[in-house]
This record gives sequence, structure tokens and C-alpha cells, in this order.
Amino acid sequence: MANTGGTFDLSGHKKLFGKDGKYIVAGIPTDALVEQSLVSDHLKLLSAFDTLRASVLYGEYVDEILPSYTEAVQGMVSSAEKAQKGSSEQNCTRWIAFLTRALARFETYISQVLNHANTQAEFHLQLNDLDLPPFFAESEYTNKMPDPLVVPDRLLPPLDVLMIWHTYLLNPSRYNEDIYLASHRSIFARYEFPLAKAARMIDNYTLEYSVAVAEPIWGNLTGESFDPLHAPSNMTSVACHVCEQPQSVSWEDLCTGDWRIKCADCNIITTPSNMRAKKWVEHVERWQQGTSDMCSYRLHGGALSAYNGRFFTTDPYAPILNRVFASGRVQNNAVGGMTQRILGESTRDVYGKVKLERKLPREVYEAAGHDMEAISQILYESVQADMGRKLSQKQHHDLYRRTSLMMSYYLELHPLSAASIDLVAATERQFRFIESIKKLGWLAPGGMPNLDNAILRYHAWLNIAGKGTKMLCPTLDIDLVWHTHQLARFYYWDMFRLVSRFVDHNDRVEKTFLRGSFNDTVDIWVREYNRPYSVCGCNEHRSKYETTKKLLSHFKGKARKKDSEGEIANANEDVTPLHPTYPSVHSAVTKRGSEAEQERNDVFDHVSPYPEMEPFFFKPAEDCTVPGKGTAGVSSENVDGNASAVCMQGAYLYGSHCSSSGWYSDPYSGAPHIAANTALGLSVDAGGSMF
Repeated sequence: MANTGGTFDLSGHKKLFGKDGKYIVAGIPTDALVEQSLVSDHLKLLSAFDTLRASVLYGEYVDEILPSYTEAVQGMVSSAEKAQKGSSEQNCTRWIAFLTRALARFETYISQVLNHANTQAEFHLQLNDLDLPPFFAESEYTNKMPDPLVVPDRLLPPLDVLMIWHTYLLNPSRYNEDIYLASHRSIFARYEFPLAKAARMIDNYTLEYSVAVAEPIWGNLTGESFDPLHAPSNMTSVACHVCEQPQSVSWEDLCTGDWRIKCADCNIITTPSNMRAKKWVEHVERWQQGTSDMCSYRLHGGALSAYNGRFFTTDPYAPILNRVFASGRVQNNAVGGMTQRILGESTRDVYGKVKLERKLPREVYEAAGHDMEAISQILYESVQADMGRKLSQKQHHDLYRRTSLMMSYYLELHPLSAASIDLVAATERQFRFIESIKKLGWLAPGGMPNLDNAILRYHAWLNIAGKGTKMLCPTLDIDLVWHTHQLARFYYWDMFRLVSRFVDHNDRVEKTFLRGSFNDTVDIWVREYNRPYSVCGCNEHRSKYETTKKLLSHFKGKARKKDSEGEIANANEDVTPLHPTYPSVHSAVTKRGSEAEQERNDVFDHVSPYPEMEPFFFKPAEDCTVPGKGTAGVSSENVDGNASAVCMQGAYLYGSHCSSSGWYSDPYSGAPHIAANTALGLSVDAGGSMF
């Protein structure tokens, strides 16, 4: 694909700089959002992560053989059978087991180090602090939180814990919502990710991470080794979901998604689904204890909109939960002022009159056999049966949408973590990005040239993000700077301040959709800046590009200039399959296809899109009977051959689905609009949107 436009350099571009030398993003002057030193520190940290992974897969960690599956684990292959499957699968198992243990150590770091009585900072978060004032982007940049604290050296975490924390921040909507919903995570609102400090603790030559002052404190508070490669034991324990007695199990047992642990005390088998179901029940019980619908506890995904990142001024799950479970919550009416009223038989919401139920969450839990998928189905069918024919087709679709949104978080979360995202899977995806920049030589000291230009291009990318409505696909250099910005505590607020919307980091988008998104980004970029978006910058051809750029300056005719640049872009595409300004697609979901199609998709085998106006892809499971069950990030064709793209709420259907499974023709197909928000009873101006 040829790129047209002027020279590649954006320095001094009138659309990007004000008279005072500040950047201009969506018409708003701002200082640099990311400093060059932080990008360098980030690259050094990624190098240390890559070295750690190599040690786990091929280094000294290999000699510390993980134990065989314990007798408590059933339905899995024996270690002898597993050994016959080859070293690549063994490496994969070893790495996932290591990440699983790293996740557990991350949870330990939160509970036993950062939240320790001697280190806790007095700080309390209110959920409605996330409610942004009207016209936030045009107002003074203020927020209700004090400046973040710097993690002291003695509290710096081990490298594997830093790796999980890093991944968590690269899922900013989940990170920001979680620190408000989970009180023990609110400490993260006070501490900045210690990027610069961590980089200083990494040896420039060996890339080993060492913090002498933190090691004894970590050991005293956790009883574990600071060095993640030399754990005193490869065993851990998982509590039975019924009797809660701890059961000994190896990390290798827990690295698959279908493990089954038989309790030695009550003989009940515990599965990941059982643990997710128990977590959901505990969250609903906490929801019942809330008072104000505005600022009391919400379930995962119920505080920040998956569509636009704004705070839901009314609980989006209330129309479902109020019809099933008893609670003392009051309803907020966002229309005509924030008035409150206690729920009663005369209360009406988006589905009409509320018929209050008095079920207990444990009753649904027991009826579902402690299974998360069964709970999802029972909950949806319970409300659907209660409403009967009173629901219109639009309301039926809305009900499935809301239920899918709520249950998808609980169906996909990691059973050993309080996070609303599977951080093991997310970390694994992140390493695909690391592999991409490693091939470019960026992980070597000084391996990434022209950091200033990458930072400038990131600001230019944000500038067009604030003006348009299409999903934008960043290039590798932009993506690296974007990731660095996401590590900053105020990233969430920066987005609303500058571009009036939350630029989330959706790391699972189908390749063919992403390819079209990249083409759109190229068109928008060239139209806005008259510069190429994607030009080769790999080490091998960098000097060739600089020479060609100088030659281009001698051409005065625009037509000749564009033709020449098109030739350069085409030549670069032939020269190398990966370079800094190629699309960064580090977590794309791949569909099966022909070998030729796969080759065409190779450049899109990772993803970091800007999904503000996209359908948040969610492909329901084949039977379409369990709300929230499916594969995120996939677009496909339904049984009738109609292309479909479904967001996490079940919205954005292009074509029709079979009504027998609860899917209907989407009345809101196409671009989101205010009417859709109004139909949901949500505040359009100040609140989050379901679509």
C-alpha cells in the first residue's frame, strides 16, 4: 500500500504546535505527554522482561523442573504423556505456569506489601469521583486526586510482579475501574508505576533486575523469594469453593483452563468456573449492601462504559439485578436532576415497571450447580420469563446485551485474581509486541532511533483521534509511545482533557477489520498532515530512507513528489515485513483461512487499535445460549452468511441472528446515536454509554 503526502518529518507542523511551542492536540495546547527518557526507560524494562522470559524458557529456570500434576488434579494428561509432546509445548506450559505464579505474586504485592499497615497511605476513593464534569476537555485540567506518590525503593516489586502490573496498566479501562471498585486496589490510585526507578535497577549489560534494599522487606512481608527464578517451592494452594479448605496444587496444574481439583476434605471438585461463580456471588452480595445507586458498589464493567470510558451515572446492571435480588439500594434518576428514591413496586426503569424479587445470590448459585455459565443463563432466562411478552423486540435485545456485558467479565477473568481481566492471557499477548520491536533492534541500547519523532507522531495520532469517529490503528513507533503514556497515572484523565473521549487499549481485534482500520488511518493522516503515515525505518534501510528523503526535497512538483514517495513506500513494503511505522497489531485475533490469506495478514498479527467508534467485537459461542460466552475480538459470519460484528454487550449486529437464541435484528445498527443512550435511561451528556 503506497503512502502519499509530503516529507515524513512533522517537526514544526502548524497543526501540531502553538505559538508558545506547546503541542496542539484536538485544538488544546499541552506540554509533552510522554518524555523521551521515559520511552527509553520503557524499552529497557521491556528488554528485561524479554530476558526474564528467555531465562524461563531456555535458561537456568529450566533446571528447576516443575512438579508433575498432583493427584488432586483430574482430567489432565500425565507428566509422562506430556513429555512426549515435545519441548515447544513444555516451554509453553513452563511459561504459562510462570505467569500464573507471577499473577499470584502480584496479588500478594498488593495485599501484603503496598497495603501493609506500615506503608499504607491514607486515601479513600469514591466511585462517583470518576464522574467527569461537563465539557471536561475545555475546562482547566483538574481532578480530585492528589499527585501520585513515587514507590520508594524498599517497596519496589520483583521483576515478574512489575511485568503483571505493566500489563494491567496497558488495559486502562479495566485498571481504572478496578481500583475504584476493589478497596484493596485503591492504593494504585496513589502510586505511579515506577518506570524510571525500575529502569535504574536494571543492569545495562546483563539486563538483570536487582533491588538490594527491597529484597529483605519483600521476603519478610511475603515469605517468598524476591528472585522469581528461584522460588522456594513450585507448589501453591487453592481453596475449595465449598468448604474453603486449602488444597495443595502445583503451578503447572493451574496453567490450563480446564483443571479440576478434588478436595481432600469434602471430596468436591473445584474448577475455574466454580471459582468464577463464587466471585460473582460475592460481588452481588456486596452490591446488595449498597445504598446509593450513584456511588455504591457496582459489578465488573458497571462503572466505566466499555464504549466511551465514561462513568455510568446509573448502574447499567440495575434493571437486571433489581428484578432478581433483594437490596436496599436507592434508584438515581439522571433525568431532570439527580433525585433518589427507594425501589418499590411503582418503580419504573428501561424495561417498564419493576417487579421486585427477594432471591438471594446463593440461591441462584446453588441452582446453577456453582457453575458460572449456568448462572449467566439462569439470570437471563429468569428476567426474560418474568417480563414475558411485555418486552418489545428492542427490549429483548437490550436485556441480552446487558446480561452479556455483565457476565462476560466473570466468564473470562482469571480465577486466582481480583482483576476484571485475565492478566496471564494479556501478558502473553503483550509479548507479541515485544517480539515485534525486538526484531527491529529496539531492545538493544540505543537501538531505537529518533525517539523525538516517535513522540511527535504519537501527539499527531492523538490529534486526529480527537477529531474523527473512526477506529485508528497505530504504527509500532506510535504504539510504543502510547504504551508509555498508559503507564502514567493520569492517562485516563489526559484523554478526556484533550480528545474528549477515552482512548482505550483494546488488544483483541480481528485482523481483517484491523487492516481496513489501518488503511483508514493512512487516509486520515495524509489528509490532515500531507505526510506519509507508514515509511520504513528499520536499521538496515534507515540510511537509505534518509538519503531518499533529501532527494525528495529537490522535487518541486507535487505530482512528482507524491509519485516518488509512493515508490518509496512500495519499495519499503518489498524490503522488510516489519518496521517502526508498520501497523502495530500485537494481539489480533486470527481467523482460519488460506495460506495466501495468512501471508497477507502476517503484518497484522498483533494489535493495538483505537476502538472509540468501533463495535467492541464479541462473537457469541456457537450455541448462542449463554450470555457473555464467546470470543472477544472476533468478527465472523453467521449461519446465514451475513457478516456480523458483536460488541461485548451484544450490540452492532450487521444482519440478523436467530431469535431462538435470544438474538434479534439490531435496531441500532450502524453508528451509535443519542436515541440509543436515551432508550437505556442513561445520561447522554455526563454518563457512560452502552453503545
